[in-house]
Amino acid sequence: GLIQGKEFASEKLFVDQLDKLFGGTLSAQQKDTILAYAEKGVVPLISSQIRGQTREGKSWNMASLNFVQHYDVLKKDPDFEPIGPAIKGNETESVLPSCSRKGCPLLPLRTTLSFNPGPGFSINYFNRYHHQKRQVVEYSAGFGFGVSDHNKASVNFHKNEFAYQTPYGNDVATANTFGFSNSFEASDELAFGFSGTVNLDADSYTFRRRLTSSAFTLDYRPDCWNIRLALTESVDKTTTSSGREKEYI
Repeated sequence: GLIQGKEFASEKLFVDQLDKLFGGTLSAQQKDTILAYAEKGVVPLISSQIRGQTREGKSWNMASLNFVQHYDVLKKDPDFEPIGPAIKGNETESVLPSCSRKGCPLLPLRTTLSFNPGPGFSINYFNRYHHQKRQVVEYSAGFGFGVSDHNKASVNFHKNEFAYQTPYGNDVATANTFGFSNSFEASDELAFGFSGTVNLDADSYTFRRRLTSSAFTLDYRPDCWNIRLALTESVDKTTTSSGREKEYI
């Protein structure tokens, strides 16, 4: 009652109130511990600017824009031959005389944009600009939104014209897909959700199936356990004993 929810014009006034409340029995270490949990307000640059008590409210990262330009020095020398494991990454082709057989050293420019106008809503965009082809060869956009604190959903679109491997060994396949997901927390212990990926180039597949993958999950979290039941379905390819590639669900 004497301190909780109250505002103090200075740290000294707050400490004085602590001394009154505890009868001066608090040590310096105990005071520092309490001050570490206190919400500090804005300190004006000039005392004459004080018009009333103000304090900082909650904040979040509204937007971020990142440009990442990789340069693979190992691909600079056309005659370079690695001793040991092969060089990872084939993001560029040997389209220029100065490039090695593994590709060009100047890798595509990666641009990432994130925009969060408010709690429960976000927009994300990504693309790769191929310097040698002089065009964007991959891009994706995603939207996340929360109907409530316990009901969240997202949708995304991804298009990649050429399969490639990053310098870190991550394989990225060609894609022209639309994805969606939704999760709902019925209580602190029970939650369920579903997600799926729609192939926008379904005519190129034997099954001509739009929904290439889907999943339904049920989570039960009693105490320190997390138990998940999942039902998944996907379209994939396998190689038969005769060496033929065959699709299956």
